[in-house]
Amino acid sequence: MRAGVGAGCLAASLFVAGCGGALSGIFGGQEAEPPGVEAFEFDEAKVPVGVVYHYVKSNTDGSKPERVSFYVVNRETIEAFKFREPKPQSASHVVATMDWTRFLATRIEARQMTRGGNERDFAVIEYSPMTQTLRAEIHGFAPNTISITQSPFHVHSFDFGSLNLAFRHLKNPLGSFKIGIANPTYAQKGPIFVYRGAALVSYAGDETRENTPCHKYKIDGPGLENRGGFLWVDQKEHHIVDMEISLPNHPEWVTYKLKLLSKATMKPDDWRAFMRAQLGKK
Repeated sequence: MRAGVGAGCLAASLFVAGCGGALSGIFGGQEAEPPGVEAFEFDEAKVPVGVVYHYVKSNTDGSKPERVSFYVVNRETIEAFKFREPKPQSASHVVATMDWTRFLATRIEARQMTRGGNERDFAVIEYSPMTQTLRAEIHGFAPNTISITQSPFHVHSFDFGSLNLAFRHLKNPLGSFKIGIANPTYAQKGPIFVYRGAALVSYAGDETRENTPCHKYKIDGPGLENRGGFLWVDQKEHHIVDMEISLPNHPEWVTYKLKLLSKATMKPDDWRAFMRAQLGKK
């Protein structure tokens, strides 16, 4: 997506892009480089199938709110739904496929949903582990392919949805790990997706946030243009409760905040009904 695309297509920028490069520039002295994918160990029992997490995205001061909901459809599939209240004319419906050997999303499809309940494909991002490349296709723009050398990598404009689901699989929740970060460029010319660089996620203590006991993590590095911030993750259930980052994930914002409003259990039919209801269709 580029600047100037309407609000209904806003979340169609929730895609995966490439990453690579060492993190040596983030750390000083002779400190050992923290682990990447090695920091995680998959446990199928920890995948919260059927749970929906309702968030509000905004600037860190709470201005310019947008609703973001994530639904865990099954072990490999996460769906996101983004809309602006009140009475949105359109919304974005995103379907992501997780790879639990790499703890990242290998495919993300973005669709625009209208008040009539119709959907149209807007973009698709697909990563090939064999070639370590990711191809991004967005309607109306030339596709581009990015080389990826690091796992895991996550997309800021996907509101770190894949990172959110990966937290519960950390071997050591009180340690540090590295990730890659990519984002759409929102430029009218040039590549549609770029790899921003690496970032370090490091445990910073325990804190109560939004009345929830949380592990607090600092996140920063070239992948966030050294304009990072903090995440608060539920100590018991390991989902993101709050996140504040100085770097926005879209030009319409000046900073970035994602705050959990509520969570619930839904069947797939309930999830589809929820999305339709936000657009005024039963």
